Amino acid sequence: MTEESRIIKRNLKTLIKRFSKSDVVTNIEKNYSKDKIKIVNTRDIVENPSLKKVKIDPLQIEETCKSIQESGIFSPLIVRIVKDKFEVVLGFKKYVCCKNLNKETIPCIVTTMDEEEAYLLMLADEREHKNCNIYKEAIICQNLCKKYGYKKKDLAELLKQSISQVSNIVKLLNLPQSILDDLSLGKISYGHARTISRLPQEESLKIYELIKQNKMSVRDTERYVHDYENLDDEAKYIANPHYISQNNQIILRFDSIEEYKKADKRIQKLIKKKKIVL
Repeated sequence: MTEESRIIKRNLKTLIKRFSKSDVVTNIEKNYSKDKIKIVNTRDIVENPSLKKVKIDPLQIEETCKSIQESGIFSPLIVRIVKDKFEVVLGFKKYVCCKNLNKETIPCIVTTMDEEEAYLLMLADEREHKNCNIYKEAIICQNLCKKYGYKKKDLAELLKQSISQVSNIVKLLNLPQSILDDLSLGKISYGHARTISRLPQEESLKIYELIKQNKMSVRDTERYVHDYENLDDEAKYIANPHYISQNNQIILRFDSIEEYKKADKRIQKLIKKKKIVL
């Protein structure tokens, strides 16, 4: 191992130890006394470019806007200096609300932390919130792995979760953007999203529509995906996208008699080949 790699590994361990602590966000806020809080022009504040696709529930925006109008900003944003701008690290929802309310300035704790530390702080903050944005977590985890060499076990320590749980979070990024948008907005549960993330994007879109149409539970979805994965290619062609597995029954639904007749011919062939057993 070279001296450079030893330094990187040592620094990584130090960062993981620091940002694994439950009071890391509070300590950072305490380290900056009131005279370090700056009033920053809203036009000079920007969001993290890698998180631009993360959505916020409009209801949460409305509630936060109302709170700011009534009581002002309770705690400052935490930002970091990036060139001639201030990039939001914590407090993005407040930043969006201030823009919506046409606030000219926002109180900020201005830091010189680098991007890696910013990601770690955001991850620590997400970890401490019950209503975390799992899509945001997935993006941060992926960036820490790709850009800074973090392993799944490092992220598991940071998130206080198992390695398999971290893997499931990162796999969410396999989903089509439309599903990730709904996940970000809370329109689909993490359990549903985790289950269909195992499938190719085209299949996950079709199954997501079935989940919404039939109000399928996570358990129903898991059973559906398990059964679907075990069909051979020809059976998948027939079943997709009309296949529903509920209460140990397989239901095929079609939009027209023509679709049904075509599928029925294929099903009879599969029965003769003993690829389908009734």
